[in-house]
Amino acid sequence: MALAREGANYLRKAKDNLSFIGVEPLDLQYQPQGFLILVEEERAERFFEYHKIQTASGAFIELLSPPMLEQKVPWLDLEGVALGSLGLQDEGWINPYPLLAGLKGKAEFLGVQFVEGEVFDFNTRFYKETAGYRDECGDVKETCHHALVRLAHDKIYQLDFTKGFLCAGAENAALSKRLGIGIGQGMRRIPYPVVPK
Repeated sequence: MALAREGANYLRKAKDNLSFIGVEPLDLQYQPQGFLILVEEERAERFFEYHKIQTASGAFIELLSPPMLEQKVPWLDLEGVALGSLGLQDEGWINPYPLLAGLKGKAEFLGVQFVEGEVFDFNTRFYKETAGYRDECGDVKETCHHALVRLAHDKIYQLDFTKGFLCAGAENAALSKRLGIGIGQGMRRIPYPVVPK
């Protein structure tokens, strides 16, 4: 919940946070609107528990009974609905393209260099058996500090990094497998949940 609040606060201040000299302030077209989640009977009890956790963390969420839902959204088909969970604050949507342009522009303004290419693999490294670095399954720990990038004209470039984040949308599924995610042991056995359609 704290992350959601911080995210909403950041988006509200995006014009200030992402502005820099010589560029018009961006407009994210932020639409503050709560999301309504409809819950069937077998999941209702769990949602009461979620509601307690969320409101204890400072979230503004209202639980609505079927009669309350009927009054609030009379056009909604409520067959099989036991309750609704409606976010009242810090929810909504934006136009992501101005945000992406703003983040990229501000990063370049602060000195970040962008490389245009396709990440196609990673160089990973295992610690020595004797080093004592183990993962949560007790296996020798594996790290990654190099991505292999295919540039224009099939040139290959090794990008070195200290910490890396996969931010390729639906392409993360294929890239994460190159790191053993979804096919590895322990935490890495869980596959990346987003795939291309």
